[in-house]
Parts: sequence; C-alpha cells; structure tokens
Amino acid sequence: MKKNMIYVLIVGFLVFIAACDDSPDVDDISGYSTVYLSADYSEAIFDSDCATFIDTDDDGLCDSPTFEEDDITILVTSIAYPDLAESVTVSPVMIEQAVITYTPDAVSPAVPERTMNIGIEIPAGSSALVPVRIVEADAKYNPSSPLYYGDVIASGTAFKYTVQITLIGTEQLTGIDNEVTTQLYLNYANEVDACQ
Repeated sequence: MKKNMIYVLIVGFLVFIAACDDSPDVDDISGYSTVYLSADYSEAIFDSDCATFIDTDDDGLCDSPTFEEDDITILVTSIAYPDLAESVTVSPVMIEQAVITYTPDAVSPAVPERTMNIGIEIPAGSSALVPVRIVEADAKYNPSSPLYYGDVIASGTAFKYTVQITLIGTEQLTGIDNEVTTQLYLNYANEVDACQ
C-alpha cells in the first residue's frame, strides 16, 4: 500500500512539472543544445502580382509588363534553455539556408521546391530578421515556369499555395544542425494596375 502511494505521488509530481513547463509548442520551435529558435512571419496571406503593366507610350493602354521579386521578412528569436549550468556558454545560431516548399490547391500548377543561401547569425538570447524570397522575378516571365504570368492571365483566376519556409541553422559553439519552420498562404494573381 505504501509503495502504491509513493508511486501515485511521483506520477502526480511529474504531471505537475509537465503542466508548469512554459516552453513553446514543439511545432513552433527548433531545439539546439543551448537555445531554441522560433520563426514568425507576421502576415497569414501574401498577395503576389504576377506582372505589373505600365503604359509606355502614353496611349492609355497597359502595353508593357514588368516583373518584381517577392520577398518576405521572418522574425527569428533565440531563447536560452532555462537552468543551464553556469559553465555552459549560450550559443548563437547561424541560419545557413532556407528551403521554400509550395503546396498548391486543387487547381493550381505544382511549383518545385527552392533553396536559397541565407548566412544570417541569430545572437544568443536575441532576435534577427531573415529575408526570404518566395517568388523570383524570372519565374514570372519565363514561359517554362509554372508561375508564368501569361498562364495566370489566361486562367482568369489566382494560383494559390501554402508556402512552408524551413530555415536550416547551425549552433555555432556546438556544431549542432537543426531547422525551424513557418508558413504563409500565397495568393498569386494578376492584380489591377494603375494604367487600367
């Protein structure tokens, strides 16, 4: 009987400790050996214009398309693990790369995964802004691209994607690699231009 009571007390104590843990949800963070990272993009939806038309000869017609890259900025925050030994130095993390993955809706064309180099250090216990390009300009004007502006215009609708950005980093003092993710909803369409 006494052993059972001790067992119940121990289990209850462990449940209490777990309930008091104020660490972020594991889906939102990336754990290294001295810090964990969170990644946050402030807007749920990103509207991308497949082409911006201009009136080059002042005849009132939108006769010349121009193309711009689409960049976003992700806030990456480093938080040190609590109760680290005094001998442990909290490490910065170098974000080496971003992997951008596009999941289309039922009617939009598939878009290949992209990887881009980053090279931004997240100081230990601090934050930094990480720029990520989610649509390249040449993807808009290249006829072989699934994001070719002519195909968007011909479709008469928007292409829609869930875009996941995976930031791959290395903890500088330990060499441990890990990743943290965030995502957004991409609405890729031909928006109304000033010359229209």
